[in-house]
Amino acid sequence: MAITLVTGTGQALAIPTQVGVAPSLATFAYSKDEPGESIYTNTLAALDQPNQLRFAASAVADAFKNTGVTPGSRQRKDGMSYLWQVQEVWKVSDPADAAFEPIYLPVSAHVVLKWPLDSYVNANGLRNLVLRLLGAPCRNGTDAYDVALAPVLHGITRI
Repeated sequence: MAITLVTGTGQALAIPTQVGVAPSLATFAYSKDEPGESIYTNTLAALDQPNQLRFAASAVADAFKNTGVTPGSRQRKDGMSYLWQVQEVWKVSDPADAAFEPIYLPVSAHVVLKWPLDSYVNANGLRNLVLRLLGAPCRNGTDAYDVALAPVLHGITRI
């Protein structure tokens, strides 16, 4: 049996070898393009396995709300929220068994960044924040992702 996904390059790859795909207009088309939100749909994806990339930005009235941090008297309270999301359908099939009925698995992942509008917040700081987020389940920074994510499959939150 194999789990496959038609990626942004149009290639069917096994999930463990999957890498990030930036939207290219050669592979993806805008299915929504409005101020504050863009959705790219993979036009090479099989119709039974749609996949999309979504990007959304919105203003935040009070970036300090519910953080336990009080802004200084000269600090701005407003901020920005940015989302990027991947929505996919994985297909399980068995090419060796013609009687095997394919199984479809809808999966998605998203990241939301939120920050106050302040000149001290920059792309490098946000990059490091995202790297810490993605590395968070890796104990001591040494676990491979398949090891780090195995407890996630069982709903275990204590690392």
